[in-house]
Amino acid sequence: MHPHKIRYWLHSTEKAGDPESFALKINEICEIYCNAQDSSQEGGHVISTDEMTGIQALEHKYPDKLPQPGQCAKMEFEYIRHGTTSLIGFFDVATGRMQEPYLNPTRTEEDFVKAVGALINTDPKASWTFVCDGLNIHRSESLVWYVAWIWNLERKGKRHS
Repeated sequence: MHPHKIRYWLHSTEKAGDPESFALKINEICEIYCNAQDSSQEGGHVISTDEMTGIQALEHKYPDKLPQPGQCAKMEFEYIRHGTTSLIGFFDVATGRMQEPYLNPTRTEEDFVKAVGALINTDPKASWTFVCDGLNIHRSESLVWYVAWIWNLERKGKRHS
């Protein structure tokens, strides 16, 4: 036994409630991931997104000391607290790279729309596919309006900003 080792897990009621619907969703996501390379070659992006909240923003009080012959590097244990921040991360499935992380003190639907908008603006003419979990900010009214606005501009041949 290793009581000091902990592994997180999430109980999903969705799988137990309707296994067929759950399997369809899983298959759809897997198909998107399998086609990510093709989408990338056509100039598109497949992005997997998630958030991490409550990250402590710490700064070491003194700089690290480089290793000396026969000694290891030294890191000062005292630090200055700068509060907490939230990270919205965007993982490009085709390249395996993190894209334009969004750091902010909050994680609201407005923050998510801003983060998605900033990422889309890095390549505004490309197609974008975002894979998200069921968090409420991923299916908010403001996000739906934003996506509808972009789609309408692209249909009219205009550029969004």
